[in-house]
Amino acid sequence: MFWSQYKERSGVELGMNVLYKDPGGNGIPVIMEDFDEDRQSGLGAVEVDLKAGPRFGIFHPRIGAVLGYRWNASGFQDTPDKEINDIYFHLPFGAAVSFTSNFGYINTGLYYHVGVSNVLKNPNPDIENFNGGRMRMLSVEISVIFASRKPLGR
Repeated sequence: MFWSQYKERSGVELGMNVLYKDPGGNGIPVIMEDFDEDRQSGLGAVEVDLKAGPRFGIFHPRIGAVLGYRWNASGFQDTPDKEINDIYFHLPFGAAVSFTSNFGYINTGLYYHVGVSNVLKNPNPDIENFNGGRMRMLSVEISVIFASRKPLGR
């Protein structure tokens, strides 16, 4: 679910995503598959996603911010003695291509997320420079927008 505001030379999107991956291996084949058969990961999270940037015709370079909350994270670490942070923060860098249609827009995007927050909690508050790992990920976005107004560029 998201809200978007596009102008002729810029655009902004604010959305909410719900993420879920069953640790038992049930899900979309290949996309939600674990590469190591001995380790099954699971994830349950909700996140707020903000992206903004200029527009060059159908091409939309964007930068943004993602703030999320994990309620379930399993299979992410080799040593279960450290806790995983529930709250995380990413900076997505990427671009989208937006095609107009008779009913609105079809968007496809590719983003590289740079994790700002530690994945693991600091086990000792006396350690100031604790490195709990940062998430790095590539995400692909496909969205269909049904416009109630005339799409831009028509």
